[in-house]
Amino acid sequence: MTATIPQLSALVPSVSVDALVLRRNAIVERLKDAHQALQQVAELSEAAFGEDHCRYRTLHLQDTSTHISFTDPSSLPAFVRKIDASGWSYLLDQSGIKTFMSAKVRKEWDEAIYELKVPELTAENIWGTFQVLYDKRGEMFEEGVIEVFRSLSWHYKTNRPVKFGKRLVMNYMLEGWYRGGFGSVSFGGANKLDDLIRVLCVLDGKPEPDHRQGAYRLLNAAKWPAEARDVELHGVVSVRGFKNQNAHVTFLRPDLVERMNQILAKHYPMALPPVAP
Repeated sequence: MTATIPQLSALVPSVSVDALVLRRNAIVERLKDAHQALQQVAELSEAAFGEDHCRYRTLHLQDTSTHISFTDPSSLPAFVRKIDASGWSYLLDQSGIKTFMSAKVRKEWDEAIYELKVPELTAENIWGTFQVLYDKRGEMFEEGVIEVFRSLSWHYKTNRPVKFGKRLVMNYMLEGWYRGGFGSVSFGGANKLDDLIRVLCVLDGKPEPDHRQGAYRLLNAAKWPAEARDVELHGVVSVRGFKNQNAHVTFLRPDLVERMNQILAKHYPMALPPVAP
């Protein structure tokens, strides 16, 4: 199947999908053998010591409030789902597909993985999922702009309710402020900032920044905001953090901001004045 979508193969240069699926299948087979062996151990233990004196290890599943016994015959599918969720998490992180995903879509995938609500980790499902995400890259491109715009608070003068200006204030870019003035970078805030940077880079004719070199990693590498008051990202924005957990984002390319505003005008035609001929 990979031969029919060569453009997607470039997204996973460091990951062999076929090898990943083979490893997954080997793990599942070992799990089935172990599960069967544990059931036999349980039966022998109960026969020797009685059911009341046997206690078995349990696994707390993230998508349920109950503990599932390793020896419960009905628990095997839940263990397989955990294996598949781990595989999807690894694949999405190691591949370049997240580069095209908006913050909203990344959050949806994170929740699906956490709740073990993912497809079976097969080659067909992997390439099918990648194809859908790849085909939706244009939609997610504009969606990222809209989501950032909708998330802005209009309590700040720099945030204009009809378009992007010279700069903007993004809430909750930091998750805390500790002694020494260092606040941890928020995953959610960094994802929204990535949406904005992605659009600006594409409008400038540059490649979309790889998610593995996204705002979260770059800001942490710069020890932002403790040691670097302002951090420039990909030549399109400069970011400054504050103790109220917000960040001031300054646009470095006014021409790109104007083009970005036209995306807003496409979705909110009554919000922006018409462009002069």
